[in-house]
Formats: sequence, structure tokens, C-alpha cells
Amino acid sequence: MATTHHSTKDLNDVSTHGIGPGCRRGRWWKVRVPTSPRCVHHADLDYDLTTGARFQPIEIILSMLIKFAVIAALGPPVVAVILFEVILNAMAMFNHANIALPGPVDRVLRWFVVTPDMHRVHHSIEDDETNSNFGFNLSWWDRLLGTYRAQPRAGQQGMTIGIRQHREPQRVDRLDGMLLLPFVGQVTDYAINRRQWADAPGTPEATAASQKGTVSGANEQGNAGA
Repeated sequence: MATTHHSTKDLNDVSTHGIGPGCRRGRWWKVRVPTSPRCVHHADLDYDLTTGARFQPIEIILSMLIKFAVIAALGPPVVAVILFEVILNAMAMFNHANIALPGPVDRVLRWFVVTPDMHRVHHSIEDDETNSNFGFNLSWWDRLLGTYRAQPRAGQQGMTIGIRQHREPQRVDRLDGMLLLPFVGQVTDYAINRRQWADAPGTPEATAASQKGTVSGANEQGNAGA
């Protein structure tokens, strides 16, 4: 029963990401509503133990409702629910820790559980890397669902943590800013299944950045000539 509950929680975590780590908003009956409370967790500019405890109240409520539904459906004993919560929170602290396990140890462990190096990839600023390694308990779901990624392109030391459009410390590190984060920003086209590197040559993002750089360079040359 405990194993089933753990597996259900990992699937719950994947489904929670369906609202997207990028801060975007939607409309419901012409009223603008937050659709990404998950962004509070992902907007952390550093990756450490405290990241595992950064969750917007809306997301906590949604997660609790899902867990209540699972408990009602499966009817696990109270001790199993308590044990699950203890192990779950311990694992969340572990795989969000700013540590690096020895290579051989990490390679063996990540066949069974999510290690810090494995889950850190999911907190990358790059969309295709964010859309990988969703689980933070059992590692086999990402392997089974095709979302497993061994390492980020820039390496563990070179990768950038956070969300591209939210880099201001006063917004992402202060309590008031974090509470309001899902309600600010423009509506974007963030897609949870985006698996393409946004900055890769030929993509719209890379083309736009290149054109912007060309225009900026031309303006600088014009100013210099003047």
C-alpha cells in the first residue's frame, strides 16, 4: 500500500506540473486567474534544501485535495499515510539539496530514487531541460514516460537555475513577491511537453535573439559613425 501511495504521489507531481513551471495566466469566464502556482518553486535562483519547501499556498491546497482523493479511494491505514508523508518530505529535502554525490553512487541510486543531480536538471532555465526529470521520489516514472535526462547541456556547475522571465531577487526571494508571483507577468505559450532547446539554431527564440543582436549592432555602428 505504501509503495502504491508513493507511486501515486509521483504521478501527482507530474500532473501538478501540467499547470506549467513557467508563470503564465489564463482566463476563466473572462476573469484572469493564476494557472501556474508551481512557478514559485521553480523561480528560486539557487538550488538548495530550501527549494524543496518553496510552494505557493494554492499549489499546496491542490496537492492536498489530490492526496485526500487518493486516500479516500485506496483507504490506506493511518500509519501508511504518516510514513508516506515523512519519507516524501525527507526525499524532497534530499533531492533538492545542494550536494553532489560521488559519481558511482549517484549512477546506482538514480535507478531507484531521484538524486540531487538528477532533479536539478528539472530546475534548469532551459525549457527542454525543465520538461524532464519531473519526479522527486521514485526515478522510474521519468524513464518509463520518456522524460529522463541524465545531465544538463552546460553541466551541473554551468547550468542556470530558475525561470527565464523571473530573475529579480526581490520578486522571487521575498515572501510577498513569491505569494504574488503566479498573478504577475504576461500570458505565454509555455507548453509542458516542449522538448526543444529554445536557444538552438533555427528555433524562433534563437532567430529573434539573433535579429535583435543584429539590429543592436547596426545601431551601435550608426552611432559610432555619427
